[in-house]
Amino acid sequence: MYGLIHKAARSAVINISDKNSWDDILSDAGQSEVVLSADYYDDEVTMRLVDAVATKFGKSRDEVLKIVGEHWVEFTVSEGYNSIFTHAGDTLEKFLINLDRMHNSLTVTLPNAVMPSFQLIKSTNEGFELIYRSQRTGFATFVEGILMGLCEYYNTPMHIIFEDDKDGIRFSLKHRQSLTSISENSTDGKYKLSGDFVLKGSILNPPMTMSKTA
Repeated sequence: MYGLIHKAARSAVINISDKNSWDDILSDAGQSEVVLSADYYDDEVTMRLVDAVATKFGKSRDEVLKIVGEHWVEFTVSEGYNSIFTHAGDTLEKFLINLDRMHNSLTVTLPNAVMPSFQLIKSTNEGFELIYRSQRTGFATFVEGILMGLCEYYNTPMHIIFEDDKDGIRFSLKHRQSLTSISENSTDGKYKLSGDFVLKGSILNPPMTMSKTA
């Protein structure tokens, strides 16, 4: 991945904790501030940082990926990439439709990037279904977090669940008002309950916040 994702992780950590915590994480991961550059890095470098964050705050890798993903939207806007959202659409649905086109346009400036693919396969009054495909594995919760951040950006409260699908990973985004009930523990074992997105005022206060353990 490009160093921008590491900068997003740094921003999330400093907002939740402080710069000293980030310095500790870099040291624990055997990395330096060079990972914040615009260079391309092996996914192993990214995961070492994620795991160091998880250890520092007593979270799982998936929890950290989700938190960083949710912070990603606000971070990219603050870094001057708000034109991406302006051009991709003024609603959540339009943005989801245009995700692949947006990623394709970024390959000009990010030639080494391994871009994922997103296909909006269903749109109803109840919500959306999206197929996520990637050559990478292990980033589904990062995508989950990004979708949560997008829901907040477009002021569209959603429940988000995802499951493995023969075509990739299927994300279901349901408008909160369209659901009469949803269980924390699905009885059929098919779905993993994901983010119950509620407008919070700031995505820097995610559903699973970090607290220091050391």
